[in-house]
Amino acid sequence: MSKSKKKKDTSHSSSKLGVSSLLHWQHSVRSGDFVGPARFFSVKLHVVETEEIFSVPECHRDLMMGSLKSRLEILVGIPVNFLRLQYLDEADLSDHSTFKDNDIIQGSTITIRIWSQDAWGRLVRAAVKGNPAKLQGLGATKTSLFRTAHSDLLNPEERAAWLAHRSFVALFVSARRGLQSIVEFLLQNGRVLHSEAGPCTCALIQDTELRWAEQPSMPLLRGGTLPV
Repeated sequence: MSKSKKKKDTSHSSSKLGVSSLLHWQHSVRSGDFVGPARFFSVKLHVVETEEIFSVPECHRDLMMGSLKSRLEILVGIPVNFLRLQYLDEADLSDHSTFKDNDIIQGSTITIRIWSQDAWGRLVRAAVKGNPAKLQGLGATKTSLFRTAHSDLLNPEERAAWLAHRSFVALFVSARRGLQSIVEFLLQNGRVLHSEAGPCTCALIQDTELRWAEQPSMPLLRGGTLPV
């Protein structure tokens, strides 16, 4: 009788453990991360517009491209909606595909390109290079006369928000690379307000402000390591 009861209790415990494991598995799948033990490795990341190369560790075969892009948004300092990931050719990788799906292996090089619309790639490059004249000419200041086919369709209020968004992007890119003189230039001449920062998300703004306050000089060097 005692043995039977003990066996029943053990079975109940195992059942609870199984449910717990299943819930954990479902949560992991939704988050896009690998479930269970993984063999981690590093890949290289080449940002075409800025001519930067980084090492990205802790990758694995089941890591999804969308999850990787979300991590790179903060680490590389380029908004996720600008990022186009490519491998071997110029076809964009699906956010829902994995390293395994794309045959990405250890030591491979993933290419990042920035969407060319509205000259975003040129703006990011100017911010990385620390060129205030080009930033002014590409709409990163509130007095910039820069225009695109898209901006010509905007009313004055929308154009002001568009310029504020460009100011924020340039500020975020330069701050992540420790370019203090460019950060000061943008803060003095840009129109970077939280309510007008556009789709880059408040998390990016808060992260930039926090890191800049903690360490004004935080260079992100060519060939640096990005922990993901």
